[in-house]
Amino acid sequence: MNGCTKSEVESTQLSEKITFRTVTYDTKAQTYTPDSKGGNVINSMGIFASATGQQNYDPAIHSVNFMHNVEISRQSVSEPWIYQDPQYWASGYTTFFAYAPYNAVGGAVSVPAKGEPTISFTVRQKQSEQVDLLLAKAEKDRTKTTSAVVISMQHALTRIGFKAKISHPTSDIESIDVVKVVKIELEGVYSSARHTLDASSPQGWYELSGVKSSANPFVLSIEKEPDGDGGGLKNIELDHTQTQPLNTDDGFLMMIPQNIDESKGGKFAKLRLYLTTDSHSTTGSSEAIFVDPIEFDLQHSGVNWKQGDAIIYTINIDLSDHTTTNSTLKAEVVDWDEINPDVSILNRRLELTRISAKVNGSALTRIHFWSNQPKVWIDPKGNSDVGGYPAGSEFIVDNLYLALAGGGASNIHYDTSVPRDASGGWAGYFDVENGANVQGDYHLYLCADTDYSGTPLRRSVKLRNILPHISQDNISTNYVGVFHRGNQVGERIITWRGTTNWTAVIETQKSAGGLYDDYKHVLMDRFTSPAYEAGILYTDNPGDAEDYRVSPWRDVAGGGVSADGRRWVSGANELYLRVGWDSYAPGAPYKKPVGAADIPSGDNYRNRYAVITIRKGVNSPDGQILHTLYLRQGELDDYLMNPDGDTYIPDNLEFYWSYNNSTKSYSYSGKTPAVSQRPYARRFSPYNLSDPSKGKGGGSLSEHNEIGVRGAVFTDFPSQAGYLFRFNDMLRAFNPANPGVGGGTISGVTHYNVNNPWDAARDETAPAGYRRPREHYAESKTLFDYSLSEFAQSLFIQPAANKLSNGEGILDNSGRYNSSQGWYADGFFDRRPIKGVNNSETAVGEGGDVAYFGSLYYNPRTLSSLFLPHAGDRFADNGRLEWPGQSGMYWSSSQNRDNYSYAWGLDFYESNYSPRFAITYQGYKGRAHAVRCVVEDI
Repeated sequence: MNGCTKSEVESTQLSEKITFRTVTYDTKAQTYTPDSKGGNVINSMGIFASATGQQNYDPAIHSVNFMHNVEISRQSVSEPWIYQDPQYWASGYTTFFAYAPYNAVGGAVSVPAKGEPTISFTVRQKQSEQVDLLLAKAEKDRTKTTSAVVISMQHALTRIGFKAKISHPTSDIESIDVVKVVKIELEGVYSSARHTLDASSPQGWYELSGVKSSANPFVLSIEKEPDGDGGGLKNIELDHTQTQPLNTDDGFLMMIPQNIDESKGGKFAKLRLYLTTDSHSTTGSSEAIFVDPIEFDLQHSGVNWKQGDAIIYTINIDLSDHTTTNSTLKAEVVDWDEINPDVSILNRRLELTRISAKVNGSALTRIHFWSNQPKVWIDPKGNSDVGGYPAGSEFIVDNLYLALAGGGASNIHYDTSVPRDASGGWAGYFDVENGANVQGDYHLYLCADTDYSGTPLRRSVKLRNILPHISQDNISTNYVGVFHRGNQVGERIITWRGTTNWTAVIETQKSAGGLYDDYKHVLMDRFTSPAYEAGILYTDNPGDAEDYRVSPWRDVAGGGVSADGRRWVSGANELYLRVGWDSYAPGAPYKKPVGAADIPSGDNYRNRYAVITIRKGVNSPDGQILHTLYLRQGELDDYLMNPDGDTYIPDNLEFYWSYNNSTKSYSYSGKTPAVSQRPYARRFSPYNLSDPSKGKGGGSLSEHNEIGVRGAVFTDFPSQAGYLFRFNDMLRAFNPANPGVGGGTISGVTHYNVNNPWDAARDETAPAGYRRPREHYAESKTLFDYSLSEFAQSLFIQPAANKLSNGEGILDNSGRYNSSQGWYADGFFDRRPIKGVNNSETAVGEGGDVAYFGSLYYNPRTLSSLFLPHAGDRFADNGRLEWPGQSGMYWSSSQNRDNYSYAWGLDFYESNYSPRFAITYQGYKGRAHAVRCVVEDI
C-alpha cells in the first residue's frame, strides 16, 4: 500500500489545514494496569478522502479524489497526529476513510473507479506478525472546520484468547499435580477476506477465503517453532481452583470475522490443545502421562466470530481416570479491555486522548476524554514521583492544580445533560495549570462510574510539571509586537520573565483606536503549544507556526469578555500567551505588487492592525497597563504616518543625547507651528534587505558577496537583520553575524572613496519598485528642521523642530513618543532560543538568518506598526561588528551636501543606561548598516 498526497481538487482560497484526532480502543493486550493504561498504541494510520463539492457523498457516483492513502502518524499517544504535505479543506463536502496501522502487514488497499476504498486482508500465519487491524467509520460530508476531524476507529477483526483450569476431582490431585498447555492449534477457519474502509458498512467482511488446514493451522505455543511460528502462550502450571489466562499480553490470535457454525468447503473449525503433565510421587520420581491433544469442534460452541468482538474460550481440563473425555469448552464474548479474567466484566468506558502531558510555567494544558458513564471526576489524591514530595507519595490534587479534584470540580467540563453521541457517551476535558510552581512528575487519576460511591473505572494521567524555562533564560525583555503575513494565522508565542499577575486584553476600536474593527479577528489563548509538548519549540528547528492554531474564542479558558466587548485572558506570575487570527487579511494571499500604481486600493486589500494590552492583576481587564503589544497581519508596504490625517506639532527640544525609558512627555514652547501635512511620509516595507545567496561571511572580504545593482532581496521575517551595506559601496552585502562580536575583523576592508556622491544607477541594491528613504540635504553644523526627512515624517509622531548636527550628530531622540523597544513575535524570533544576557546582543538564529531585538513604531490613530531590528553595524576600517541587538542604524540615500564623507541615516540604541528611541543622524559612509526600503512612488 503506497501513499501519496496529490489532490485532484482545488482547496478554497482561505482554507483551514485538515487535522485529525482519534477515538480508538486498546489493542491486543489483555493485562491491564489501571494506573498506566490510556489511549490505544496505534501510532500510524492511512487516510483517504473524497471531495464531492455541494453533493452528499454517494458511492455510486463519487470517487476517492482528494487524499490517497496519506500516512498520518504520531510519536506517542501524548503527541498530535501529523503528516507531510498538509492538505487543506476543499470547498463543499469531504468524506474521509481511514484504517490503522498504516500499510498494515497482510493488507492491501485498492481504490475503485467509484465508491469506497477497500482492503484485502490476510491474517499472517505467525502469531507474532498478526496485527490488530482498525477500520474507521466513514466521516461523511464533513465541511471546513478549525477542529480536528475525529477518526472513530473500531476493531475490524475478532480477537481470540484462551483460559483454562484443572477441574478433575481432588482425589486425583496428588497423582497429577502439574499440567501445562504447551500448544494450541486452530484449523478450519478463513484467513483472508475483503472489507470497505468503512467500519459501519452493513456488508462487513466478504469474499472470505483461505481455509486453514490441519497441516497448516494457526499455532500458539510456549516455545516458538524453528520457523518462527507459535509463541503467545504463558509457561504456567494450571491451577485446580481458579481459571488462568493462557495468552501472553500480546499473544492473542487476530482472526477474520466469520460464522464458526458453518462449513468451509466441508471443513468445520477445530481447536486442539496439547498438554504436558507430571505425576510426582512421594519418592520424588516423575513421569509424563498425556501426549495426545484435546480436540474440540467449535461449531457447537454457540458463538460466531463477529467484527470487533473479543472472544475467550475457557477450557475445563478434566483428567479423571487419566483421560480427557470429560474436558469441556465454553465460549464467551468479553470486553476487549478485559481487566482480569476472574472479575466480572463491566461495560464501562473511559478514554483519554493522551496519558501524559507537559505542564509548562503559567501555560494551560488541556486534556480531552470520553466516557459512557454519567459521572467523571478526578481522585482528590494523586501520586507524585518527585518535586517537593517523597518519591511515590500521595499528594492533594487541589494543592497543585486548580479546581480539579472531586465530583464538584469546576475545571472538569463534562456535560451529560445533552444527548449521548453516536458512540453512546459524552466528550469532556479539563485544563491543568501548575498553580503551586513546583517541578516534577505527578499522576492524576481520572475516574468514571454511575455514581461517586462505587469502585470506578480509573485512568492515570502523568503530568510533567516544568518550571518556566522559556526561550530567553534570565532575560526580562518584553515583546512589543506580533506579525503575521496576510495568509498566516498560526500561533505567535508571547512570554517573558519578571511579570506580575497579569491580564491580557484585546482592545476594541473604541478603547484603542484604529480605522477598522480588526480586533474582532484576533485570537488569544494560554494553551501550551503542541510544538513545546513535542520537544521542538525553542530549538533551531521549532516547526512551522502555521501548523499550530490558536483556539477559537469559545474554547478559551481563564478569561472573559468585559462589558464593552474587550476579550481577555489572565494568569499569574510569568506571562504566557498565544496570539493568532481567525482568517486571512483582506485580499490575502497577496500577489506582491510593484510600485504604487499596481497596488489595489480599498478595504478589500489591506493589512490588519490591532492592540493587546498587558494589565496588572489577575482578572483585571481595567487594571494598570504594563505593556502594549501592536499586532499586524499583512506584509503589504504601508504608511505608518499618513501624508494626510496625521498632523503633528514639532518637538522643540534640542541637543538631548538620551532619555530615560519612562520619558514619554515634553513641554512645547509654542515657537514652532503645527504641521498639517506630511508630504514626505512614505510607505515602508516590513522587511530589511538581504543577500539572495545568503553569503556565509567570514574574515575575508571575498566571503561577503557583491550582489549587483537592484540585486538584494527581502528577509523572510521582520525581526531578521538582513545583510549590512556601506553607503558608497552598496553592492557589497556584509554578513550580519560572521564574524561576530569579538570574532575579529574582515581582511581587505578599506575606507574606499567615501567622497563619491550617491548614484542610484550605480549604488542602489533595493529590488525593483523600491528605494532607500531620502533625508536632509544640510551642511555640517547647520540648524535644520525635518521638512525634507522621509524617516522623520514617516515614523515619528513628534519630529523635532530643529537640530544642530555636528559630525555624526547631536541626538534629539524624537522617536520616543511612538515607539517601544523589545522583541517581535513574527513566527521566527518567538520560536527559537534567545541568545544573550542582560538585554545585550539579544538574538535568535545565526548567520544570514539572524534576528534581533529592535524598535517598533506605531501610529496611535490607525494602530499601524513597523518593526526595525537593531542589527548593529560594521566599522569602516576593519569590518568589525559592533552593537548587534543593541544599536540599529539604517542608511538613507542622502549625504551631507558639503562633506561627502558623511551621509544621513536612522539611529536607535538600547542599553540599561542610555536608551535612544531613534534620531536621524549623520554617519561615516564607510560603515555598513542595515537598509529598510520605501516604495518607489516618487
